[in-house]
Amino acid sequence: MTVMTEATGTEPTVDSVMGQILVELGGSVGLLLSALGMRTGLWAALAEAGPLTPRELSERTGVAVPLAREWLRAQAAAGYLRYDPRSERFTLPDAVAVAMLQAPGGAMIDACTSMLCSMGCGFTEFTEAFRGNGGYGWVRRSEEYLDGSDLLTRAALRPN
Repeated sequence: MTVMTEATGTEPTVDSVMGQILVELGGSVGLLLSALGMRTGLWAALAEAGPLTPRELSERTGVAVPLAREWLRAQAAAGYLRYDPRSERFTLPDAVAVAMLQAPGGAMIDACTSMLCSMGCGFTEFTEAFRGNGGYGWVRRSEEYLDGSDLLTRAALRPN
């Protein structure tokens, strides 16, 4: 969704702007939730076991059942998982498993999460740079940001 298209010159409406804001907010939160799945082994457990209930996923990963349930629901709502209401099981489609666990998708998510979290922690200082002379050199970035940037480059520019 774009707020204004160059091809048509269409002016945005309040609804289209609000829609774009919601898409961006959802993407930001979705990134963090996907990274939680990488860091806690949720994605890997689903890939190894096949369809799981929240309780079964919890038993495999040590993540509390209510948190596993909400994570599964969020991933299903995002389109990453399939949900069968009859069995109350969530399934990780093969293409998603490959993208998250074999292709660079999961590594990119984790790297960008490190960068985003770092940027959030330094956001006040970054805001002040905008108000001042605009200077915000690489030397002011945290180790977490630099590590995330390095990991993102490595994931995106794999040898093959």
